[in-house]
Amino acid sequence: MTDADGRRMVWTDVSHIDNDAMRDLMRQIVDRLYTFHMNRDDPQFRGHLDRWLAISGTWDDPKLDDALLAVISENEEPDRPV
Repeated sequence: MTDADGRRMVWTDVSHIDNDAMRDLMRQIVDRLYTFHMNRDDPQFRGHLDRWLAISGTWDDPKLDDALLAVISENEEPDRPV
């Protein structure tokens, strides 16, 4: 890793998150996405979501993750129905 002044730094010396913390973070993200998808048709959940959507109107627009789309495109099976 190189800082703004061009100095080389060892990642383990500057990292503020270890493997256990990263694993916990990724589990939280996956669990929240799973919960979202499993509850998207629940009216009470939808009401809560609609309130947050109103608040998020001032946030930056989301962007598609081009790297993820490229991986998906590379791994598509040609004979697989869509």
